[in-house]
Amino acid sequence: MLTNLFAHLLMAYGIPPKRWANTQTLKIDDEGQGDVPSRFCRIYANRTDPNIGAVTLTLENAPSDPDVAGLVANLDGTVTASPLGTSITLGLFGSDDAPSVRRLAEAIKRLTSRRRTRDYTNSDWRWVVPRTVKSLETFAKHLAAYKEPRPTTTST
Repeated sequence: MLTNLFAHLLMAYGIPPKRWANTQTLKIDDEGQGDVPSRFCRIYANRTDPNIGAVTLTLENAPSDPDVAGLVANLDGTVTASPLGTSITLGLFGSDDAPSVRRLAEAIKRLTSRRRTRDYTNSDWRWVVPRTVKSLETFAKHLAAYKEPRPTTTST
């Protein structure tokens, strides 16, 4: 039986158990050799607490606008802009956080929706957004399948 979220995710993404102890970062996007890093949203789950397996979801060079940034802030995440692109981070603890990841995917998907004019700031988003959304939806599905309860903190 899996004892923490990060181990569950490693198994869901096909990482062999013999590599679990040395794995701190799980790549969850579909980047391939043909992708140009500066034109691709890289997505990682980073182990943050080995006892409970909590993870930080990180999107590098993420498609974003004020609506996405506002959602991330409401989810207690952070958005950092730099010349290399926007980074988004969210702390995740279990299956209760799957809806938050789905909401992020939906917000990013709206960036290039047909209802919007083609006013997005990066023309590569036309290709980047669908792949980012697909990776986030797959991650949310794996997160939702995790059956351990969300950790609680007790104050003394």
